[in-house]
Amino acid sequence: MIVAQNKKNVELHFLRNIFSDIFEVVKKSNETFSAIHYDLILRAIFNLESILVKISKVHPQLPVYKKVPDSILNPIINFYIDLCKKILEDKNIKLDFMFFHCVPEFIFLTQYIQKTESRFDNKHSELLNSLLERLKSELENSNHNHLDSHYFYTIEDYFAIIIYSGNVQLCENLLHLLIESYKSIKASKKIKAHDKKRFSGLLKLIGAFMHKEKKFDQLKTKIINLIAKDFEEPEIIGRAIPSFFEQYGYPTFKHTFLDWYIYPLSIWTQDFQEKIKEFVNKDNFSKFTEFHEILKKAQKQA
Repeated sequence: MIVAQNKKNVELHFLRNIFSDIFEVVKKSNETFSAIHYDLILRAIFNLESILVKISKVHPQLPVYKKVPDSILNPIINFYIDLCKKILEDKNIKLDFMFFHCVPEFIFLTQYIQKTESRFDNKHSELLNSLLERLKSELENSNHNHLDSHYFYTIEDYFAIIIYSGNVQLCENLLHLLIESYKSIKASKKIKAHDKKRFSGLLKLIGAFMHKEKKFDQLKTKIINLIAKDFEEPEIIGRAIPSFFEQYGYPTFKHTFLDWYIYPLSIWTQDFQEKIKEFVNKDNFSKFTEFHEILKKAQKQA
C-alpha cells in the first residue's frame, strides 16, 4: 500500500513538472502560442496512457490502454487547466487559434469522458474567467486581428456543449461570469461600440440555444433582461441573399449559409459534432426566430 502510494506521488510530481516545463518553454520562447506548443500539451496528456483510456470508450477506433485510476486522471485534467489559465493570464504570451481549443475540450472531457459533474466546476469558472479577462484586455487595447472571432466562437462552442449536456447548474455558474463580463465591457470607454455589439450578439445566440430546452428558461430570462434594451433589427447592406443568421441579427462568427456548426476537433468524433449541430439547428430554426421576436417584444415592454 505504501509502495503504491509512493508510486502515485512520484507520477503526480512528474506530471506537474511536465506541465510546468511546457509553460516555461512557451513563456521563454517569446513566440506566439502555436501548434507546436499545443502538440506538446497533447503529448503530455495523451502519451501518459490516461485520458486516452476514457476516450477509447467513445472512440472505438482508438487502442484501449491499461486503465489508469481517477486518482491520476483527475490531476492531469487539473494540471492541464492550470496551464491554460497561466497562458491566458500572461499577456506577454501571444496566442494563435490552436490555443482556444482547450476551452471546449475541457467541457467535453469533464461532461462526456470523465463525467465528474461538479468536481471540476470551479476549474470551469476559473478558465472562462481568465478567457474573458484576456478578451476584455485585448479589446481595450484595440488588438484587433483574426483572433477576435476565435474568442467568440470558442465561447459559442463551450455553451452549446454545456446546454446540450443539460447541466443547468454549471451553465448558471458560467453564464454569471459571461453576464458580468458583458457589463464590464459595456461600461468600458476603451472598447468600441462595434465590439460591445458583438458581445451582445454572443449572448443572444446563447439565449437562443437555451430557448431549445425548457430547463434553461430561468437562465434565458436573465439574458433577455440584460440585452433586450439593446435590441436592433439587423440592417442587411450589400448582400442580395443574406444568411438566416444575418437576417435575424445573430453573430456571424461561425456558421454556414444554412446552419450553425461546432468547430471540429480531433478529441471528439464527427458523430459528437453532428449531435451538437443537430441540437442547435433542430426545429428548422424556429427557436432562433422565436427568440429574436421575444427580444423585440421585451424591448417594447421595457
